[in-house]
This record gives sequence, C-alpha cells and structure tokens, in this order.
Amino acid sequence: MQIDTLAGGTVRITLGQSDMYSYNISYNEIAGHSRQTRLALSRLIASIREREGLRLEGDRLLVEVFPSGEGGCLLYLSCLGRADNSADKKLGGKNRYILAESDSLNDIIALCHVLKINCGSVRSCLYHLDGCYRLVIPAFSKAEYIEAVSREYALVSLCGDNIKSETAEHYRLICNDAVDRMSALY
Repeated sequence: MQIDTLAGGTVRITLGQSDMYSYNISYNEIAGHSRQTRLALSRLIASIREREGLRLEGDRLLVEVFPSGEGGCLLYLSCLGRADNSADKKLGGKNRYILAESDSLNDIIALCHVLKINCGSVRSCLYHLDGCYRLVIPAFSKAEYIEAVSREYALVSLCGDNIKSETAEHYRLICNDAVDRMSALY
C-alpha cells in the first residue's frame, strides 16, 4: 500500500492485489453504489486511518475508485469543506471504541471468554452483517490489553462515535453485554 498526500486535501491510496486480499475487499465491492459498498469503504478507510495515522478532516468525504493493474485499485479521498477536528478529538478522547471483526462466531466467543476471565464484565455489543461479526467495546483503562488480546482472534481497529453509530445503524444487533453472554457459550 502506498499513501500519497496531494494538493487540496486529497489523499491517493494505491492498493495492490495483496492489500486487497488483506483487507478482504475487491474492486467491484468498493466501486459500486450500494449499501454494501459504503460499508466496505467505511471499514477500509477506518482501518487505513487507524493503521497509518491518516487524518481526514472535512465536512464531507469524496471517494473515487479506479482499477489498477494486477488486481489492485487506486482510491482518491478528497475532504470537502473544513471541520473543527471534533471527530479526531473524540477518537483520541473518551469516545473511543475497539472493534474486533471476524467471520467466525467461534473466534468471537473465544475472545469474549478470554476477556471475561481477565477483565471481568466488559460493556460490549455484538453485531452481525453478511457473515461478519463485529464486537464493539468502549475503550477504557484496560484498552491496550483488550486490543492486544483481540488481535489474536479478530481484525482489530479503533474508532470513534461515527463508526460505532454506523455499525448500530447497518449491522444487526445480536446482543448487548456480549462479553458476558458470549463467554457463557464457551
């Protein structure tokens, strides 16, 4: 993956075939205009933002996607308007969440069991969409431990209120207090 900052608040992200595979996306998934497209793009951008420290500030985000050779693609992300950075402040502040995603419910159950043993009751919600399970845990004093352990069982990213709200809106809620309830199934 290559990330280039261009003029006018535009970022170019070059994804190779291996990047597409590691993010579990295809060009067709992110080039369409469906709800699934918005979700795939949202997950990809959130993951890149967290992993690479990418700062995207603006009122709206314009996304353009073009196929590139050998199964990759080029993403152009342009920030339209200026924001007051409140989203970044929330991400760094108390409104921060750990997302653990897996296509295996058994892995999520095992993760919840380990978290229950080592952290006790942890406020959490479990969601499902198209074979993907997403465990959302508010970040608190044990956040570093939860993040590290979660990486053994799922793809992990940090997010703010916007991604949490998007998850609640588009995914199907399986249960609240997921760590407690799912660990009982272990």
